[in-house]
Amino acid sequence: MKLTSKHDVDNFIETNGPPLYCRARPIAPHRYEQVRKEFENMIEQGICRPSKSSWSSLLHVVPKKNGELRVCGDYRRLNSITTPDRYPIPRVKDFTHQLSDKTIFSTIDLNRAYQQIKVRDEDIQKTAIITPMGLFEFPRMTPELKNAGQTFQRFIHEVLHGLDFVFAFIDDLLVASPDKGTHETHLRTVLQRLEDNGITINPSKCIFGQQEVQFLDFTVSKEGIKPPTEKVRAIVDYAKPKTIEELRRFLGMINF
Repeated sequence: MKLTSKHDVDNFIETNGPPLYCRARPIAPHRYEQVRKEFENMIEQGICRPSKSSWSSLLHVVPKKNGELRVCGDYRRLNSITTPDRYPIPRVKDFTHQLSDKTIFSTIDLNRAYQQIKVRDEDIQKTAIITPMGLFEFPRMTPELKNAGQTFQRFIHEVLHGLDFVFAFIDDLLVASPDKGTHETHLRTVLQRLEDNGITINPSKCIFGQQEVQFLDFTVSKEGIKPPTEKVRAIVDYAKPKTIEELRRFLGMINF
């Protein structure tokens, strides 16, 4: 089934300089057929299509835990000449003050979130990746593109505008309410907003109506937000820094 959009948000790829290109990288023989089928699936779903672009990035193949392969573009060169989008990506600290009277929580995982955003027509050619089986471009945004996170964060903020009981970190949502009845109303409101904008969720990764949930590796409850236990243990057990480099690593750790 092909992806469709109920919104007009596009991903822009503003670049400087002439088109970048490269030669196709060989695919390991034992993975070739699996990669070919994955491209067939993506073409059928409208995620990618054959291309005649003068741009090309390398193919990147990532093995999944379940034995499947994820194929995507190695966009490091393209990203290096892409004008950055400065839209802010939120931090956990940005919403802690909103949890003072909240007791019921849900986390919502958005399904194939990035691919629900279209790439601007004139920029689609820049997404082309070169493979031994042909050149393919992506009309749908992929997470490897430089500004993909900022584009989706802006979009989800627009979708959920005015709802102060939901916190969005790109494709992960936290809904927090003072009681069960209010929480049910909040969930219906959020899910309706998502449906109105053509955004689907991944039910198997959602947690609904709990007094304690895990969100961005933090534990969220009526007591507030607690950092991951392993992070706290690492800080407590960290040896006293003896060099500037060790001190920098330690400061980076305590500011996770």
